[in-house]
Amino acid sequence: MAPKRKKVCIPLETKLRALKRIDRGECHKKVAAKFGVGRVTVGDWIRNRAKLMAWKEKTKSSNERKAMKFTEHTKVEEALFLWFVQQREKGAPISGSILQAKALSLYSHFLDEAEKEECFVASNGWLDRWKKRYGIRLMQFNTRGEKFFEDDDVVNVFKEKFKKTIKRGGYSLEQIYNCDEISLNYKMLPNKILAWHEESLVPSNNRNKEKITILACSNVSGNHKLRLTVIGKYANPRALKNLTTSTMPVYYKNQKNVWMDTTIFKWWFHKQFVPKVEKHLKKMKLPRKAILFIDNAPAHPNAAMLYDGDIIVKFFPTNVQASLIQPMEQGVFEHLKRLYRFHLLTFLLEASESGQKLTDSLEKVNLKKVVFWVAQSWKEIKSEILKKSWNKLFNFSEKEKDLENIDLPKQKEELRNKLFEMAKSLLGPEQVMETNIEEWITGDDRELDYTDAEIVALVEQKSSEESSSESDEEVVEPIERKISHSDAVSALKIVLAYVEQEEATSPDVCTLKKWRDIAAKNRSAALRETKRSK
Repeated sequence: MAPKRKKVCIPLETKLRALKRIDRGECHKKVAAKFGVGRVTVGDWIRNRAKLMAWKEKTKSSNERKAMKFTEHTKVEEALFLWFVQQREKGAPISGSILQAKALSLYSHFLDEAEKEECFVASNGWLDRWKKRYGIRLMQFNTRGEKFFEDDDVVNVFKEKFKKTIKRGGYSLEQIYNCDEISLNYKMLPNKILAWHEESLVPSNNRNKEKITILACSNVSGNHKLRLTVIGKYANPRALKNLTTSTMPVYYKNQKNVWMDTTIFKWWFHKQFVPKVEKHLKKMKLPRKAILFIDNAPAHPNAAMLYDGDIIVKFFPTNVQASLIQPMEQGVFEHLKRLYRFHLLTFLLEASESGQKLTDSLEKVNLKKVVFWVAQSWKEIKSEILKKSWNKLFNFSEKEKDLENIDLPKQKEELRNKLFEMAKSLLGPEQVMETNIEEWITGDDRELDYTDAEIVALVEQKSSEESSSESDEEVVEPIERKISHSDAVSALKIVLAYVEQEEATSPDVCTLKKWRDIAAKNRSAALRETKRSK
């Protein structure tokens, strides 16, 4: 009889290394012998790969953890972690006593009739174990409470880890991506009365109608900007009903709170990010592998739900503000908002010059106009600006030809001055102060905060085993034709004559001629169909 094998407890980190060896083609028997376990055990690791990866992401500092054992109050701990991440994103200093009090508050949200007799005590021992499980260090902050002293240390540690990850994976600048979300109050003006008391324009209980969330994504080189994803409140907005998927300049999704959630993010990753990255890599003749860096926002699923072969996701560190290192936060989003505000003011000024009242013209700012302005603003952001936003991680030399002429602060200042003059023309010099402009541009940056109830809902959503909403459909309806083919031909002829008169570029002229010919062809087909029917 063969001797009984001694039970060996293998750390999670070691199990993942074993899986990597198997992925490289090493046989199961050899891997099992290497780590002193049976082949059946190795098979269990392979079957539980997703769980192992998810647990690894959740317990970043516990490399020697040997079991995936859930605690008695897992949901409370997960909710506390999401709340902690949200507060750190804003730079708020968090102490142990604050975490203990918040844990007790969140615990009350999970109670039902059957659990009321249970008792949860956020003790010091529990807090220590929670910090170890989630890889969190509570750090000292300065007397002003502005930032953690060790933020810079954590950033430096992450930068070294980042470089090793990129080098080990052999990723080029075309294969490294970052995405993030921002909130946009798309009717807000640089006037405190109009900006903060929207009730005079729209009912206060419908404020979410005037907001959207924007998800933007780009690679390091700036050569691949994915189409923006916009999240609105309604599934079938009236303003978008005549737009098809091909004519929509953004991907549109809906959520009642107008925020990102795990379902939408998983849909975006698997249905938009992965296919578009595959297409870009094929065009660049690069292997099918890429890495997407994101923050630990409550709405972002764990890494086990966000991978497709060699297209994977990595998270920025929890212990530091993502805004210190996340590329999209290095002026990209701010520049996007400045450009959007420029389009908004241009529209309102043109309406004002034609004699329309401000409140009337604001009512005409619908979701269709907004998504086109946002898409155009994203298009206007140069690839050099996107590349420079990665400077804190890559330390690009300022001598690089594609970066040396990019002076983002100067561009921001010029656009700010232009917006200031436009706002004065629209609202009157006495209504707008120069200091209002910056507040206007960035005034809705921090409107993505989740309430305790919403964090609890996200935890419940993450804990369920439902799929990533495969049946979620695009928000479009059949086109109701309002412009006849004959009218289109006439209008396009006039536009074509105008652009030729203004010495437009050849591509513009060719595009208009193409659509004029398409309209003429459709008109002829419609006339033939009418004759046959008679």
